[in-house]
Amino acid sequence: MRGRGLRENIVRRLTVGGIAAVAIGYGATASADTLEWAIVQAYQNNPSLNAQRAALRAVDENVPQALSGYRPKFSVTASGGYNYFREVNKSVNQQVFPNTVIYNSLGESLGTRQFGATATQTLFNGFQTANRTRQAESQSRARARRCASPSSKFFSTPLLPT
Repeated sequence: MRGRGLRENIVRRLTVGGIAAVAIGYGATASADTLEWAIVQAYQNNPSLNAQRAALRAVDENVPQALSGYRPKFSVTASGGYNYFREVNKSVNQQVFPNTVIYNSLGESLGTRQFGATATQTLFNGFQTANRTRQAESQSRARARRCASPSSKFFSTPLLPT
């Protein structure tokens, strides 16, 4: 293999090697994209995973609710109305004959308004808020561990349909 045959052989090998290197490079990128795509699809379309995530969010919501016992409470009230009253007075003039009766009518409209605001801050409630907070945090951690454990239902079922 001298001359032209050797050159063609080298060019062929370099071409095949270059194509193989490019394919391996693209293959690594493609598999990473494919794995990323599979994880995204699993998060979006797997009902078992979505149900576990929703249950975890529901349990996690108990923590801010328990912490709300430390916050002040405000309430504002307002009311209003319109009152109308009418009064009729009857007076009899007995100094003249025949007696004359005079009716006086008095009507009045009154608008009423009432506003109020109240703020309360619990100073001590027998450690109820602290205990509720600890309980909610423990439940949240336990639920998160249950979701992440290898024995969970999510990890025992395939992510994508086969």
